[in-house]
Amino acid sequence: MTEKISKWIKAIDRDSDGFTKMEGVLNKPVEDLSERFCAAPFDYVDIQSGGRLFLCCPTWLPTEIGNLSDMELIDGFNSETAQRIRASILEGSFKYCHKLACPYIQGGSLPKRTEIQDERHKRIVEQAQVSGLEPNHISLCYDDSCNLSCPSCRTNFISLKSGPEYDERRSLQKKVIRFAFGAPHDRALVITITGSGDPLGSKLFRDLLFSIDGSRYPNVRIDLHTNGVAFTAAAWGKLERIHKNIRKVIVSVDAGNEEQYRITRRGGNWGMLMKNLEMLGRKRQEATLRSLELNLIVQRDNFRGIPDYVRIGQRVGADCCSLSLLSDWGTWSKEELQARTVWSSDHPLFEEFLRVMADPILEAPIVYLGNTFAYRKEALAQLRASGQDQIKGQQESAQTRADQTL
Repeated sequence: MTEKISKWIKAIDRDSDGFTKMEGVLNKPVEDLSERFCAAPFDYVDIQSGGRLFLCCPTWLPTEIGNLSDMELIDGFNSETAQRIRASILEGSFKYCHKLACPYIQGGSLPKRTEIQDERHKRIVEQAQVSGLEPNHISLCYDDSCNLSCPSCRTNFISLKSGPEYDERRSLQKKVIRFAFGAPHDRALVITITGSGDPLGSKLFRDLLFSIDGSRYPNVRIDLHTNGVAFTAAAWGKLERIHKNIRKVIVSVDAGNEEQYRITRRGGNWGMLMKNLEMLGRKRQEATLRSLELNLIVQRDNFRGIPDYVRIGQRVGADCCSLSLLSDWGTWSKEELQARTVWSSDHPLFEEFLRVMADPILEAPIVYLGNTFAYRKEALAQLRASGQDQIKGQQESAQTRADQTL
């Protein structure tokens, strides 16, 4: 396996199957998956640093299927390893999947094969097709350049604008452009930029986004995953030629207030973020933007702000406020990581974490619990068992703070 790790991040200790232990994750028994279906390995390809190709988020499905440096995208998507992974889905074993990390498995949201609505997926299941496929969703994570240096994913500021590493990543991008933005076409395709850095904090991704004439690719949809600080009204204006192509903007807020934000988002600007969220909320209200989603990666330094984070989403008109547990990106030692995993039953803040997860605001329709679902369920069970009422005073205090946030 080709393994090219950014020089700023140490290699993650994985076992022979490529898995890394999710320290502190509640060991929720996984239901029988034999009748379930996951479309990701049949639709999706993730391009990581060094050209490494995956059929899902590498945290959830960590087996590399090939390397874009050595092949064209379509060849990697149909490699022998890719075919084995797809076969594991069709046989119902899901043996390549990190079942404790996957929010769809933990949340019980994978459809039964009898419930599949998409005609393409129906054919794949009926014909047991694992090869001869073409991706309809490409995630561009091969450049980790960013305008921030958040401690959860990097140890230093990363911004590549020239040099050998930049040239290497540009060569990967050329292959992506050949596949997705060559001659004009009308095929359906989703492009996600980025889960590795920031689409506006990367010269490579800015050059790509600002150069696309969306009218030549009317059925290409673009998802932008950003920290939001550089996503100003001026930046939105520069994206004018792809406004109709943008499917959604996903903003990693990672805090419920400025104090937490200063810890989790090193180099960020809370005031600018709030201003940009308000702007994006207006675009969503005007239907200029199809969808606005917010994200918070749960850890010790921000879990108390989860209710306020949801209220921010409600105030700006977000379609979704998702929660997900902190993953091991190799930036912390095992001890440092464990100190932040408040969902571990032996963590000193575990009971407080459950009290937060019992907050009624997490019933709001815009909340997506993902792989925190089990903790919400356990928190409510404890609440019912103790016979305690929800504490209105805490809610009113939290609401007051939220009103002062924006």
